[in-house]
Amino acid sequence: MRKFWSSIARPSALVLSIVPLALACHGPPRHMGNLSESEVAERMGDVAEYGLDYVDASDDQVARVEQQLRGAAPEVVKLRAEHRALMAELRAELAKDKIDRARIEELRARALDLFERGSAQLSERLVASAEVLTPEQRRKLMSRWEKHSR
Repeated sequence: MRKFWSSIARPSALVLSIVPLALACHGPPRHMGNLSESEVAERMGDVAEYGLDYVDASDDQVARVEQQLRGAAPEVVKLRAEHRALMAELRAELAKDKIDRARIEELRARALDLFERGSAQLSERLVASAEVLTPEQRRKLMSRWEKHSR
């Protein structure tokens, strides 16, 4: 538990952490691989709460960020499912007696497309969440982020 709380204490994992959290939800190494949409939303909400408390966000700001996170959770779960299916196809292809390089290239291109779609969707959530905060609140978060990213 201590490791979890110390990891969310990093500014990069505050409100502006939708993308890293989404990526963390893809597999078991971080014990988030089987979370439901509601559990993903709750986990992201816990992290956001830390950042929102740090910048003294209003109740309205908290509600608006939570709305963004609730909207992101189904996207995260869908992307995770697509990623798993794609990796299963890759494993099956690599297990064959004769490897089809063209098929592997197709899977690689699909993986890049999946990453691009996920990155675009989650980047939009990131910006929408950041826009909820005032410029002063964002500067406060960025200052803390900068301090801890050295």
